[in-house]
Amino acid sequence: MMELSPAFCWIRYRLATGEGLDVRQVPFESFDSGEARIEASFDGEVLELAITPNVDLTMAACSIGFRHQYADDERVLLNGYQSWTDTAERSVWDKMRGLNRVPEFVKRRCALDGMGDYRFVEYTGRAGEMHAFSYAVLRRGDRCLLLASLDESQGFTLFRTDAFGGVVTADTEVPERMIAAGERVSLARYCVVSGSADEVYDRWFDLVGCVARDNLALVGYTSWYRRFDRVDERGLLDDLKGAAAFFADHPMKGARRVFRLDAGYCCAGDWMEVDRTRFPSGLDKLADRIRAQGLEPGLWIAPFACSAASRVAAEHPDWLLRDDRGRRVTVAPHWGGMLALNTRHPGVRDYVRRCVSTMTGVWGFSLLKADFLYAACMFPHDGMNRGQLMADALGLLREAAGEACVVVGGGVPLSSAFGVLDYVRVGCDVRPGWDGLLHMRLLHRERASAKNNIASTRGRCALDGRAFGIDPDVVTLSGDTKLSAERRARAIEASSLGSVLFTSDDMGAWNARQKAAFEGAFQAIRARRGRAR
Repeated sequence: MMELSPAFCWIRYRLATGEGLDVRQVPFESFDSGEARIEASFDGEVLELAITPNVDLTMAACSIGFRHQYADDERVLLNGYQSWTDTAERSVWDKMRGLNRVPEFVKRRCALDGMGDYRFVEYTGRAGEMHAFSYAVLRRGDRCLLLASLDESQGFTLFRTDAFGGVVTADTEVPERMIAAGERVSLARYCVVSGSADEVYDRWFDLVGCVARDNLALVGYTSWYRRFDRVDERGLLDDLKGAAAFFADHPMKGARRVFRLDAGYCCAGDWMEVDRTRFPSGLDKLADRIRAQGLEPGLWIAPFACSAASRVAAEHPDWLLRDDRGRRVTVAPHWGGMLALNTRHPGVRDYVRRCVSTMTGVWGFSLLKADFLYAACMFPHDGMNRGQLMADALGLLREAAGEACVVVGGGVPLSSAFGVLDYVRVGCDVRPGWDGLLHMRLLHRERASAKNNIASTRGRCALDGRAFGIDPDVVTLSGDTKLSAERRARAIEASSLGSVLFTSDDMGAWNARQKAAFEGAFQAIRARRGRAR
């Protein structure tokens, strides 16, 4: 029988005098440390740890340890930090590789560590020592044991497995502000649920109180893998003709049919300064032409980041997030370096509102693909921890987009998007190739890889319809996919596990077999969603 038994709690806090104190309580139960009253409760399913200080103090750390007897054949699903972080079930005796072998100057120059958790999580590289964010699922046969946070809006939770030590530890981000004497603050709320896979996920979302936004399946085209950032109006309109012709013959009733322009229409960050040499008619006219073909217009944006070459970065240096040494924070190597914006800055918040409301209310796009969202929570600041910053930023995005706009999230810590975004990418980019370029396999967990994308889609498919509609990225049916027939079949199968079915192919050039494959994947989605409802 699988069990997780809370064994201890450990907290660290600083007094107003600056004195730092560590307190460890074994067994897991309530106690008074002198400076604070600690309430620890566990009813066999829900665990809570709360603190009521007797004096003003600031929390520095909070950790809870669980005893667990790992089995030789036990498997564990460890949810990765954000959308692109690989998330596949593996042996509990496996090891997790970070960027330990990459020289520091390479990481800095290429911003390889910006997209994941490498700047704030230690990767030991030892067998049996791995970690997850927000939730982890242990499995033996068809029996599962889920350990999950019940509220990540107040701070992200890091779960660590130690198979040889027989423990699971949970570290939850603590408040960044001072806690006044007499104020009760919940430090951690988790659930421990056992049963079948469906049972543990259903119970978790019941306890969270989360309900996914009620949306139809999405099907359609996105420009990225066909046009990348070289996209222009003429080429896109050619693709629109092909997509419209396909959907005229294959209406795919019961779905929202979308035609989405991805990156390349402007310098990243300068969202309202459309490149008129590429799009001479403007994006409002493009949206009109898409709608005239019976499709919904979609547009890509990275609202909390900007290119180092953008006018935003040059003209508003005070908008950029800076570390404790005053340096700009690079979040990804794309487009000459993507920089994080300070989402707590009033100017940034107003800019996000203006850009998003222009895209939806003036240009007429009814769907937004919001990418690189993790840029909002690179490190705690402004009195907020990472979880609070991410929840605040997504609230800003939802407010700016409005309830009627469909928002697809990418590059986002998944738990922050529960019930907030309509659809969320749950894997890395699928191109190029089966497992990415050779040298990239030695690098970060967020690299482009069809293999990792399929594994993450399978690993996270239980979130579909519970947290949001999951987006497995595109399915490629054209001859340039560079995948074997067997691997292509696996990719098509994985694409039917979510609620979004997109392609970047020229749909007008598909042969009968390719059209049937896309139609078949949609029917599989429709049938699965029908059973779930």
